[in-house]
Amino acid sequence: MIFKTRADGINWAKGIMRPVVRKDYVVLDFKTTGLTNPAVVQAALVGHNGKSPVTLVSTLVDPEQEIEVGASKIHGITQKMVNGYDSFAIVSKLLEARMRSKHVIIYNRKFGQSVFIHQYARYWGATDAPGIKYHCAMEAAACVLGEWNDYYQNWKWIKLVDACRALKVKVNHAHDATADCYMTWALIEAMSKLEE
Repeated sequence: MIFKTRADGINWAKGIMRPVVRKDYVVLDFKTTGLTNPAVVQAALVGHNGKSPVTLVSTLVDPEQEIEVGASKIHGITQKMVNGYDSFAIVSKLLEARMRSKHVIIYNRKFGQSVFIHQYARYWGATDAPGIKYHCAMEAAACVLGEWNDYYQNWKWIKLVDACRALKVKVNHAHDATADCYMTWALIEAMSKLEE
C-alpha cells in the first residue's frame, strides 16, 4: 500500500485491527548478522487470536556465518548463543507454514522481506515463499507521525522505538525479535485509535 496521507496510515491500522480481520495478519521480525550479506540469528512471528497477540515462532537461528560485532552490540546475540540452534533452512519452513495465506507485517518491510527472500533463496533456490502478502508498518507509522522528506519525496522513516514512544506505546526489550513483534502490534493498535 502507498501511504500518502496521515489518514491512509490510520485507516490501514484500523483495517487490520477489525476483529474479523486481525487473525489474518501476523507480524514477522528478524535479527541478523549485520548489514553485509545479512543472515538471520533470531526469528519471531506473532499472530493474533482476535483478543490479543500470540507468539507463533520465537527462536534463535544458527546463521552459519559470523555475526558482525556491531550487530551483536545492538541485539545482544553472540555466536556462542546461536550454536546448536537450527539453521534458517529449518526455521524458514516453520515460518512459511504459519505465514501461508496470511498478511505478513514487517516493521521495516524492505529490509525484512529482502532478508527473508535472500535466506529463502540460499536454502531453497526460490525467490520467496509462495502465497505471502507483505505490509510495512514503518511506512504507515512514518505517514501517521508525519515528517516529510523533500529530497526523497516520501515520509521520513522512523525507528520502531521512536514511533512507539511518540504514540505512548510501552517499549520493552527493544531489538529482541519477539518483543519487536509485540511492539509492532501495539503500535498498530495505537494508530488504529487515532482520529484522521
